[in-house]
Amino acid sequence: MGLIPNTGNPIYYGIIGYTMIGVSYSLFASTAWPCIPYIVSPKTVGTAIGIGYCFQALGIFIGSYIVGFISVKSKGDDGKVNYAWVCLFLGIGASLATLSAIGILIYDLKKGGILMSKNPKETKARLEATEDTH
Repeated sequence: MGLIPNTGNPIYYGIIGYTMIGVSYSLFASTAWPCIPYIVSPKTVGTAIGIGYCFQALGIFIGSYIVGFISVKSKGDDGKVNYAWVCLFLGIGASLATLSAIGILIYDLKKGGILMSKNPKETKARLEATEDTH
């Protein structure tokens, strides 16, 4: 429970949790977006990036309202907000991001392991060449 801030605990408890959430969000974004062109066919790269962007924007839009709702509902009698619930919500979001990254990895491994190769462009070209011959 040291990673989720509770009312009455020092502020640095919350800093640890929020830092971990921020790092996980950053890692997900910096690894997920560059993977899209390697996972989908060249004809659908634009559509795939557009769909990914729409889901990300929708998540940011809805997520901010959920955080606001949680903050308002978790105010104590003294008027202070208990950010433990907000941190829990954001932690669930980070967990979902991690699960989706694992899902991308599993999908990639089934498709030939383009993302895990030393040279993704070369591996993708090789796999596409073998698909064209079949």
